Amino acid sequence: MGVRSLQSAGEGKIYWLLTVPPSTQAPHAVAAPGNDYSFRVHVRHGTTTRTLAESEIAQRYRDRFHAAAADVGRLQDVSTAGLSYLTGYVRTEVPAGGTRVAWFPVWASVTAVSAVRGDYPLTNREERDTALDRFTKLAHQAVTHTMKPSYPALVGRRQVRFEGTTTGQLHQDGSSYTALPLNVQNDPVDADAPKRLYQRGLELELVAQVQVAAAWAAQAGGAGDLMLSAALHRFDNDLVPLRLVESESVFQRGHAGPISKTPVQTTADLAALVADKREAVIAAYALVADLLADMGTHQPYVLTPDGDLRLDRLGDHRRTLTGWDSQQTS
Repeated sequence: MGVRSLQSAGEGKIYWLLTVPPSTQAPHAVAAPGNDYSFRVHVRHGTTTRTLAESEIAQRYRDRFHAAAADVGRLQDVSTAGLSYLTGYVRTEVPAGGTRVAWFPVWASVTAVSAVRGDYPLTNREERDTALDRFTKLAHQAVTHTMKPSYPALVGRRQVRFEGTTTGQLHQDGSSYTALPLNVQNDPVDADAPKRLYQRGLELELVAQVQVAAAWAAQAGGAGDLMLSAALHRFDNDLVPLRLVESESVFQRGHAGPISKTPVQTTADLAALVADKREAVIAAYALVADLLADMGTHQPYVLTPDGDLRLDRLGDHRRTLTGWDSQQTS
């Protein structure tokens, strides 16, 4: 729900404007007056309210389930288009020879679709540039600055495209696909050992991606629940194992295995994600925990299920935090 004040032109009064977005969980039943065991479903028509008949209630539920299926389909479409775009960028040959795969072999992506779609104007180049400027400002409010996109905005039909170490697509309805390269390094002792994927960086990157995806969805006018899907992508050889290491300062072997090929999903309240960064951590925790479980690791290292960051485990990374209270601990 949105709340803002309006001042009258001549009366000197202030009015409060309440904006309630459509519910994605309708129909809603309420107890009949004086009977807690009898429920009614009401609908508003202008200035009057009437009770829905049983057949009408059934239709409302069918509409709700159909809308939920459409959300899943939209999430899949945005994810598929985004991965195709990312793959093209990573595999494009560069002037120095070869492709970007050698520099950025492993990426993490987040796809977001809100239950109530928005409508952000993106029909011409000027509007797309303005949208990218706004997205950049939103990125600076995330937990780190890693989500800052590269300019210029690229031409797309009802979408903004950008490529670089943050690659992605912003859609007119508030949906988005963003991808970031992950910190993968050779083993410093054994050249034949699996490359190291640092878990701490993955966790912080997902928090930032969730924050910015939610911010863009709200900016475009989206509302209700936000469906989030996260995935890992390896472009050099996804069958070769990677060794998960909790952080650069933790000297442990860690689990070694192929990256997870299965996207993971969670759903969170969009308004809560935008208003409270802890909600973004909770959503990112759910995504990271599932990704790590598929790779044989028990739990996130930095994130907590209650929405905290374990600042004592960040080490030098603590200085990179930009959208988090430096005094907050867990």
